[in-house]
Amino acid sequence: MMRFFLEDVWKLAVLLGVMQFCLVCLWSWTRSRQVAIANWVVLSLIPVLLSLSVFVTTPAEKIIETCRRVAAAIDDGDMPTIGAHVATDFQAGDFDRDALLEKVESALTRVRVDNPRLRSFEVSLASPMLAEVVFRASCRVRTPDLSQNGLPSKWRIRFRRDGNAWQMTAIESLPVPPMNLRVLGDWLR
Repeated sequence: MMRFFLEDVWKLAVLLGVMQFCLVCLWSWTRSRQVAIANWVVLSLIPVLLSLSVFVTTPAEKIIETCRRVAAAIDDGDMPTIGAHVATDFQAGDFDRDALLEKVESALTRVRVDNPRLRSFEVSLASPMLAEVVFRASCRVRTPDLSQNGLPSKWRIRFRRDGNAWQMTAIESLPVPPMNLRVLGDWLR
């Protein structure tokens, strides 16, 4: 329930608008003092709740923002930003942190990744310090020989909180047609 109130301002605004409309309709029908008071209470709470939703950032929102920042860095080929979000104890299959960053940099010199779009985030917090996110992504991939628009993928990333930032500790590719790649190394060839 807290995630609804703090993470999705548009759904909250619609819900509050519907509640206010129903209360106004009920008041116009009954003209009771209790409904009038409820109407004013909800009306006064709308800006407070919307402000809280906008200004309070939950851990899930920070994790999603980190994923989007890394995707934008991949689009720009910004290795320092990518490296800043990979934990020192990163491990994914045969890759540790240094091997991953080396392989990503090598892949980005051969392949151009454009317009990454991330969606359908499912964030689960195991503790205040550990989290996992599963999301879908699509992008345009270009090489000198090939260009593919809307290449779909699905990812599971584990995060650990380090101070106020979230860092990736593991990345796993989940199979999605048409490529059905299950190993991170296959994406980085």
